[in-house]
Amino acid sequence: MHFLSESFLLFALAFGVLFFLLDGLGQKVLLLVGSYYFCGSQSWLFAALLAVSTLMNYGAGVVIHESEKWRHTAMWAGIVANVALLGVFKYFNFFSESFSQGLGAFGVHYSPAVLKLAIPLGLSFYTLQGISYLVDLREGKVERAGFLDYAVYASFWPKFVAGPIIRARSFLPQLRSRRRFQWANFYLGVESIIYGLFLKTTLSDYLAPQVNKVYASPEAYGAADAMLATVFFTFQVYGDFAGYSLVVIGIARIFGYSVRPNFRRPLFATSIVDFWTRWHISLSSWLRDYVFRRLPVAQGEQREWRDVSDIYATILHVPHVEPDQTFDGLGGDSLAFVQVSLALEQLLGDVPDDWESKTVARLDELKPAPQGF
Repeated sequence: MHFLSESFLLFALAFGVLFFLLDGLGQKVLLLVGSYYFCGSQSWLFAALLAVSTLMNYGAGVVIHESEKWRHTAMWAGIVANVALLGVFKYFNFFSESFSQGLGAFGVHYSPAVLKLAIPLGLSFYTLQGISYLVDLREGKVERAGFLDYAVYASFWPKFVAGPIIRARSFLPQLRSRRRFQWANFYLGVESIIYGLFLKTTLSDYLAPQVNKVYASPEAYGAADAMLATVFFTFQVYGDFAGYSLVVIGIARIFGYSVRPNFRRPLFATSIVDFWTRWHISLSSWLRDYVFRRLPVAQGEQREWRDVSDIYATILHVPHVEPDQTFDGLGGDSLAFVQVSLALEQLLGDVPDDWESKTVARLDELKPAPQGF
């Protein structure tokens, strides 16, 4: 069921009318039923996998909450199980083919095992949400959710297609009370949906054919055309991803739920570091909180890094990665691109902090003056 289809519009309208007629418990049940219907409309196997993931994470959460002895083990068992689900359904073929190609470089050739599995709808989002819930529960940052609340949190249908990743500590408290219709939420939600649809249909979908035409036959175009296509591609990706996120945020807002923004004017960033604090915020903050800040360090060292190269050094298990180590020298790692970007940033400096506000102010000056009645 696509966001831009008539079936989705009918589903959302019917859901919204019925939602506000129910009490708090009824609303949660409807959210759960609607989410599984939305997921199962693609394939009943997708809904079955969602149910398995929900039962698995909820069970691990119960053990973490109830058993002092087994809580650490239950957390890690849940994390491993979530990563396994993600690995099998989304990354197995990639790693299998990469391993085969790697052995081929040494003269060992064989046909890699390939699983003919469709990637389940929303798999990445509810898997990462499950991991963050287990970790936060283990560290006492979130209260253990009841089964219905956790099932709604994992399956919340507006974010199924393109996220964002929702945190349990911000979403679960919103399930404690009945949601009431409010015109303010309706106006803000519709505004977000319209802007999201504009980014998706007018910006992204219009630029995609132009970009694909150049990228499909780059030899037929000059350097200027290739450069322009790359610039267009940046706007295409932003419009597609940010557009979907805004639609999700708008739908959730109409129903009375607050979902944090996933993009914050990333193309107005003043530096590369600033860009990644504005782009796909839910994922970058998830990686920061549950991966980078938890990387192992030597005994007695503080868990902090001076720059991106220190993080890569930890991941690659080398004492320190020097800027002159090339992309090929690191076996295909993207550190070289990161280092070049950071070097340029240090050389040129950041864009002034007030650049964004000045730019927005200039855009406001271009708006026509309001007309009186």
